[in-house]
Amino acid sequence: MKTRQILFVLIFIYFPITTIAQVDIDSLLVVWNNRALPDTSRLKTVEIIARDGYRLNKPDSAFYYAQLQYDLAESTGHRKWMAASLLTQGEVYSMKGKHDTALDYYLRGVKISEEIGDRSQMASGLNRIGTIYRKKGDFDTCLEYLSKSLKLFEELGEQRRIGQSLINIGVIYKLKGNLDEAIDYLNRGVKISKEVEDLQGIASG
Repeated sequence: MKTRQILFVLIFIYFPITTIAQVDIDSLLVVWNNRALPDTSRLKTVEIIARDGYRLNKPDSAFYYAQLQYDLAESTGHRKWMAASLLTQGEVYSMKGKHDTALDYYLRGVKISEEIGDRSQMASGLNRIGTIYRKKGDFDTCLEYLSKSLKLFEELGEQRRIGQSLINIGVIYKLKGNLDEAIDYLNRGVKISKEVEDLQGIASG
């Protein structure tokens, strides 16, 4: 991959084409407010409200509903959903540029995920922690977390996330000025993204 292509990857990663899913908030709220439904159904629904409905355009609302998710999950012993809500709240703080607060939420979410053995959610949290350190300019610590995340995704066989993780690591090596490593990781990441037809990964190549 040529340097020009590497730069294209950087542009794509940092200025992604975002497609906002159409979410029927009113219908979802009907489900969320129906206390006769199973807790897991309501927890999944409120996560959709927070993440897909409000996270990108109304982050404060996303935080509010993620807190409702956390409260219900905590009261019913669904720790997986507690961790998920913490990761969503961390994203809200990250979007606001409050990196230290975001890091605290991410670490709490990862800790719970580790305790319950949810390696997929743990890997996602570690990846997000890595992005915080990238924003803080600490590329070495960023690589540590991204590498831990990648290892978990590899163990789980989550090819799409493996491809994305390899590309993210390649971007950091490019920022560090290590072009050989950057090219290696970017090539590997794009190859996997093509194999699994991950449009973002393919476009990056």
